[in-house]
Amino acid sequence: LVAQKESYSPIPYAPQAESYPASPVQARFYSIQKAQPDSVAYNVPFCLKLEGNRSRMTTVFNQVFSSHEAFRTSFAIEKGQVVQKLSPFVPLSFPERELDEGERIEDAFRAFVRPFRMEEAPLLRACVVTKGENAWLLMDMHHIIIDGVSSRLISQQFNAIYNGKTIEAPRQYHDYTLWDAQRDKAAQKDFWETALSGELPQILLPYENRNESSHLGALRKERLSP
Repeated sequence: LVAQKESYSPIPYAPQAESYPASPVQARFYSIQKAQPDSVAYNVPFCLKLEGNRSRMTTVFNQVFSSHEAFRTSFAIEKGQVVQKLSPFVPLSFPERELDEGERIEDAFRAFVRPFRMEEAPLLRACVVTKGENAWLLMDMHHIIIDGVSSRLISQQFNAIYNGKTIEAPRQYHDYTLWDAQRDKAAQKDFWETALSGELPQILLPYENRNESSHLGALRKERLSP
């Protein structure tokens, strides 16, 4: 068997501009957050137990953040469309505080997670919480600037820089959104209009009648038999 090679053109770098198109997913997140400004449903928080040199850690984090323009991106409406706006990079601060008497790290973590304002960059915050010799890093980001794939990338880059390696300059997300916004999508439109033409099957899913929506979840533990 002979594999067929397909040629492709790399996404071009976006020229410098005051704003860039938001992706459809970003526009959705923006609309949801504006409709529910007090919601933390799309916050992406995490807590890490720290070991080693904390000053070195904060320096490396800022090196990683400085290479990704998403971490200095805010969002606004221009001519009826959601856009990304880039701000100059400002090193992220990592304020430290000691746990109060009787306060648990879980309590501090829960209080740390707060709503973000889409118009104010950066859409992330961090702090270090200590208790005696123990220390934890609390970090919170909005899902509009990070997902599971980019989280793994950030972790890999942090480990690389912390261990003295260099990382390649990444392609920025607004390079992609501008390229995608300028593409001719006529063929895609024709495909889906054909695929979804005619009578579509009904999919009946179970649901509950509730007057108010909620993003509250719960933990469920089960043991699976081998």
